[in-house]
Parts: sequence; C-alpha cells; structure tokens
Amino acid sequence: MAYDPGITFNVFITIASVSEVMVSSLDGIDLGTYSGMGNISVTESFCVYSSSINGGYSITFSSLNQDANANFYLVDNTSSDAIGYSLSFIDSVTSPPGQDVGTNPIMGAGDNVSQDCGGLDNATLAVNVSEADLSSVKSGTFSDSITLMVQPE
Repeated sequence: MAYDPGITFNVFITIASVSEVMVSSLDGIDLGTYSGMGNISVTESFCVYSSSINGGYSITFSSLNQDANANFYLVDNTSSDAIGYSLSFIDSVTSPPGQDVGTNPIMGAGDNVSQDCGGLDNATLAVNVSEADLSSVKSGTFSDSITLMVQPE
C-alpha cells in the first residue's frame, strides 16, 4: 500500500473548562453587646477566588430568618423577639457603602490567580442594625445564620 499525500482529515476536540470558585478567610460576625445607644455596624472581610476570566462571580446571601421582601432578622431562640438588620456587600471594585443585599445575585470581581487571594481579602460583608430596631426588643441573645452562594460568571 502506497502513501497518498492527497488524503487529509481533521481532528476536533472540545475541552470544557470547568470554572470554580472558592471563599476563604470568612469568620463569624460578633455584633457584641448593645450599650443602649446608637447603631451597630460590623464588617467581615474575606477572599473570593473565581477561575473565570477577570475573576467574575455572582454572590447571593440568604437566611432562614429572611422574609419575602429580603429583610433579614436576628432572632432570640427563647422568645419570639426579632431584630431587623441589613447587609451590604463590597467587592474589589465596589466602593463603600457597597451594594444592599437582597434576594437577587450581586455581580462581583475577585481574584482569578490565587485561591487564597495571595493572603489578601477582596470582599467585605457589612452587618448594620439600627438603634430603633435594637431599642424595640427585650434583652436576650439574638443570632442568625447567613448562607452564601457563589457561582463563577
């Protein structure tokens, strides 16, 4: 059989790259003890890595103590008291005070090189409780758990 250089063929391959995200350095947020005056505002900074181009991601915050209007509540497990609070989110390109957290995803920009952001934080969650809401309840221990859902974009 002789070699025929006139025969050509193509080989195609499709490689599906799976984007990934990773959140690190996120700790619990302690609002402390209320002194009876003023608002309480506490921030927690953390790292968001996304393997997407430019580190793009969407982030959604939710809680079992969140109503249909996206209002969040700290609850006292020993009574029926609840304290409303708000969340805002700041990423590496958003200026303070950030974007109000609701039910819709927030688009963010994270680190796309290092899964631990090179040891630096690039996102901040701010928890704000107003004096009016704090003054409207009896003494107690109030808490909430927030779930973050992060997806590469």
